[in-house]
Amino acid sequence: MIYSLNTSQEIKRLREKLDSLGKSHRDFGFSNLYKPVKSREETCDYVFEQSIIEREADKETIVDLLLRDDPERNISFVTIVGIEGLGKTTLAKLVFNDLRIKKAFQENMYWVCVSENFGMKDILGKMLGKNNHNLDNLQRKVRNQIEKKRYLLVLDDVWTENSGEWNELIDFLILGGRGSRILVTSHSKEVAGAIGNYPIHELQGLSKEDSWELFKNILFAEEEDLADTGLVEIGKDIVRKCGNVPLSIRVIASLLRNQDIATWQSFKSTDLAKMFDGV
Repeated sequence: MIYSLNTSQEIKRLREKLDSLGKSHRDFGFSNLYKPVKSREETCDYVFEQSIIEREADKETIVDLLLRDDPERNISFVTIVGIEGLGKTTLAKLVFNDLRIKKAFQENMYWVCVSENFGMKDILGKMLGKNNHNLDNLQRKVRNQIEKKRYLLVLDDVWTENSGEWNELIDFLILGGRGSRILVTSHSKEVAGAIGNYPIHELQGLSKEDSWELFKNILFAEEEDLADTGLVEIGKDIVRKCGNVPLSIRVIASLLRNQDIATWQSFKSTDLAKMFDGV
């Protein structure tokens, strides 16, 4: 094996992050991977903006959609769709923390990490930060906070494509005042379809230049440090294999940190799937 990693658990964790990337990026080299892992770590609304590579245009598009007036409906949905690893959650965080959004919704804002736990009780409980109440109590408490008031709700990492479940939730959320918005992130266009006829923003991979910038920033503090190592061309070849997906670039760059040129050469010429054989 070309890497000396601390434990097999570390490799397993990395594989879980990378497995679904291979489904949409065959050139990435992952052809025999586990089924996508649906359990995800809880997300929160905090983001360190200086660590984000070029999502300003995407952010502006989403902010515009959220602040745009909809004369036909009190509440409206916007769904960010894209394959695993593109940075949907990060983009939602950037939007959530935008000063224009905070001003528009007057801090009546909620962040809910959904994953596979899509249900009225789970979502309302996370909105309140209280999961130890029955559904009636949760509905009453949330109603007191949103009824006839403008609010923003982020539903991050949504999996359900069941329109019946969505309709039940929407019937409750329409209690909000005019201009209320729900921002959803999902890997599936079918999820957006189940919500209804609302705007979808399909997130794309990074540009070639931004992919390289992200890779370089993780590995080297200064441009001169990279030039001195003689790894520029090898690194660019490796970045191309990452398919412009931020998560894959971050993981691969982290693995290469402090490795010698021989390891980089081996990595460049090795089928990436072989890294995880036998894990």
